[in-house]
Amino acid sequence: MTPGRAPAPGFTLTLNSALPKLAWLARVNHGPAPTAVVWHGTAVECLDGAFVEGIWDGPYEQGRFDESANFFGSGARVVGDGLTFVSSAAMVDCLWYKGDQDTTWVSNSLPLLLSATGDRLSPGYRGYHTFQDSLLAGFRRCEKDLVTERGGVSRVVVGNLEIDRAGARVVDKPLPPNFATYQDYVDYLVAAYGRLRANIGDPARRTALELFSTQSRGYETTAVNAIAAGGGIDQVFTCPDARDKASYLGRERAGQPSDDGSEICQRLGLPCTKIDRLSFLKGFPEETLFFAGYYRGMDVNLREIGQHVSSVAVMITGAAGDMWESIALDKEVFHEKTGSFGTTDLTLHGIGEYRLHAGLIQLPVPMIAGRRRDDIHHITRLGEMDPFRMGGHYDRPVARRIAEERGVEREMFGQQKMNVTIAFPKPAMPFSPELRAAYLDYLAEEKVLPRWKQAFLPLIYRLNEVLHYRSPKRYVAAFYGLYYAQRILRKLTGRTPPFGILWANLSGSIFCFSVNRVAQENYDQVLAALPEPSDTLSG
Repeated sequence: MTPGRAPAPGFTLTLNSALPKLAWLARVNHGPAPTAVVWHGTAVECLDGAFVEGIWDGPYEQGRFDESANFFGSGARVVGDGLTFVSSAAMVDCLWYKGDQDTTWVSNSLPLLLSATGDRLSPGYRGYHTFQDSLLAGFRRCEKDLVTERGGVSRVVVGNLEIDRAGARVVDKPLPPNFATYQDYVDYLVAAYGRLRANIGDPARRTALELFSTQSRGYETTAVNAIAAGGGIDQVFTCPDARDKASYLGRERAGQPSDDGSEICQRLGLPCTKIDRLSFLKGFPEETLFFAGYYRGMDVNLREIGQHVSSVAVMITGAAGDMWESIALDKEVFHEKTGSFGTTDLTLHGIGEYRLHAGLIQLPVPMIAGRRRDDIHHITRLGEMDPFRMGGHYDRPVARRIAEERGVEREMFGQQKMNVTIAFPKPAMPFSPELRAAYLDYLAEEKVLPRWKQAFLPLIYRLNEVLHYRSPKRYVAAFYGLYYAQRILRKLTGRTPPFGILWANLSGSIFCFSVNRVAQENYDQVLAALPEPSDTLSG
């Protein structure tokens, strides 16, 4: 160091090819000017004073993704006298960190962070499912601190983590502009996507990015592909077979409506590849990666997309498309005036760990400018949107107008709500026989579910299917039985009793089991050469 010159913050970047393509781990030493040692996978981009696995609506070579309102992925950059770690502008991905006054560990993978710090999730803790489901309330109100065996770790959701001599703190991302009309909003959406598309295709990238998308017969994917089609998409994937919306996996009825988006792709001039949403039935080596992302494991319908990735691909989706719906946003539980974009659905929140291995960067187009949800909600209610309303509970006039004005005929999409995710029985269990056996052993050894109770699981699954779906067409006796039981109990007690899922406390156990298993099998040996966490972190 030059005499008289203050130390400069920065990164020491170390490639570790044993890590997943897009995974990274940083050990930050605070000091007067924070410095970080970073271990990263082969597809993490290294820039001047920064590293990133992501895309943003600005010039790639400038690397100023921390200043973007529309950044998707993760990374970090030297900013002033400190380091800024940047999470996605979409709730589908987050950052994890753990630290004390001297050192902070940060990663885009929870199992990787736990492995590096010698920590694990606690089998005795029963709140992991409520921690994950709290995302339904939006990024401001969701739970941020996760219980572990050595105290806890924290997550950054739609925010940036700044670390300087004063310590570590989470700050807001830059905000998009306000929107008064539909045209204001869509002009911004199209322009921001155009800048993202330029960033994706920038020749200065060391690793070329493919561009994938998904297409159903629903509102969201039709609208986002109508916007993206002009810039070109390498592959679009569709799951033709929708699931039975009143049954768990293994009990689905045949003859469900098709969700095949091939015709819409043809109308938009896009290449379309059909994938099998049940491909995991033929073999499922990535199972723990999905359950380590979200305890319901419902996003495994997209598993086959990972097999088409050459190196790294950006995956366009319609996640959070319910912000284009005017009805659901009236419900306080789904909407917060601060623009927290609470949601009705956590689809695509469960591939956070899988995507790092497969090489996928999520781009949920509805989350571009998503923190202006109040403005978007107001736009859905404007009179100019009346010609694009269909009525009913599945009505998204913004998405319909985007698609129809770009040539997709009205009858081709958004006629009924379908679903291609996987509905595993509740409480969720691993699907693969070997992994299920290991999980049941784990539940017994940790005294979470003794062997004698495990014998009742088939009955619990059947009862939970009835309680969950309560279909007056499929479960007539149970539906009306529960209805009248609630009425009687309400008269006797003055309250409406909840008939919830049985053994719901097990829901978080599969998340705990899977995260710890990924940490042990995927990361412990890889990180064995790192300094002991006790040298820099208090337990």
